[in-house]
Amino acid sequence: MLNLDHLAVLHEHLTALTRPYALAVLTTLAEQPLTVEQLAQHLDISGSTLNQTLMALRKARMITLQKQETHFVYIISDPQVKQLLVQIEKIYA
Repeated sequence: MLNLDHLAVLHEHLTALTRPYALAVLTTLAEQPLTVEQLAQHLDISGSTLNQTLMALRKARMITLQKQETHFVYIISDPQVKQLLVQIEKIYA
């Protein structure tokens, strides 16, 4: 049974996933860390839509920024997010 802390995290994650393109961003980042520009190009979405999605995912602590050499990339910060993506793919693929 989930305790209140786990339910709070689940609520944050599910709320973030209601954003347009949230799953697309996460599945893309599961493959490799990318910059904002790379994500926008890869997903072919507007900068403002992408930024709002990234903010929601960061607020839910699902992704984070990491410095790589001279630029910053987004990475999935919570291993449970990758597990969630695997389960979603099993159910819906």
